[in-house]
Amino acid sequence: MTLPEEARPKSISSVKNLQKAYGSKIRNSKEFYGVSVNTTETINFGNGRYDFDGGEMIGINTTTYKTLESISARKEKVQAAYIKKTGNKWFFNETGEATVYHEFGHAYENYYGLPTGFESDAKRWLKESGCDILKSSKEAWAEAWGAYHTGNKDLPDYISKYIEKATAKTVVKSAESGIIKAESKDLSKYLGKAIVETDNQHVREWYVANVSDIQNQIDKSKSFEEQVKQAYELRNKYKHEARVAMSDRETAETLERKRPAPTFDELLKKKMKSKGLDKEAALKDILKTASTTNVGVNKEFGL
Repeated sequence: MTLPEEARPKSISSVKNLQKAYGSKIRNSKEFYGVSVNTTETINFGNGRYDFDGGEMIGINTTTYKTLESISARKEKVQAAYIKKTGNKWFFNETGEATVYHEFGHAYENYYGLPTGFESDAKRWLKESGCDILKSSKEAWAEAWGAYHTGNKDLPDYISKYIEKATAKTVVKSAESGIIKAESKDLSKYLGKAIVETDNQHVREWYVANVSDIQNQIDKSKSFEEQVKQAYELRNKYKHEARVAMSDRETAETLERKRPAPTFDELLKKKMKSKGLDKEAALKDILKTASTTNVGVNKEFGL
């Protein structure tokens, strides 16, 4: 995998399976090769519906294209027709292999955004290459990612430098960051305490400890709906405090941008709509999930 760990897709599947998870079509046209989706919607992967806690999902159109070679063949035909019609190329990459990496490029950009300076250099690349897909800076980034990781020698050095830097982005690894296998009982030291150590590992431990304890912090003398609102407010309070405390400002700002907290009313309406719940059931669901954290992220930190 060429992506930094935190930007890696939560799933890579056929578009058909991805659409089944959504319960509706993602793309109407059959003339596409892959798709990247970043969502916090309710997803069903065959074992019941559940709230997808944000992240990238990639689908490859294996219904229309059974092999990467068939994607390559189709792109070659589309490219020739586009050149004949416009005098310009459409794709920079014409291989099926590059198509997969193209979607990885979208996953990176959706998580981190475009690096400073890339958009202006992409305009230069567009002018020099005559590839119209590069008119979109986001598509240009994805094409660059695909070209770099499939060894396309036509990729300009002034573009490849961005991908090289992105690929080498420092990723938290257990061997390098002192990540520990923390048992649940070890996290009690964080309860009700201020955040002292601000590296990603310790902030995550603090967050998991306090969020997991929310059920014990609710005022049971209040009405049920008031208890749910209190749980919701505590969850957002701990999330905000964790992000503010993180010394890794790039990741903190990315989380704030990509996963903003909805208002209580927005969350309630979303639960009712996406899960088909009445208000009472939606309130119970909010209360239940207020004290749960992302299992996948926790595993990355040994929790």
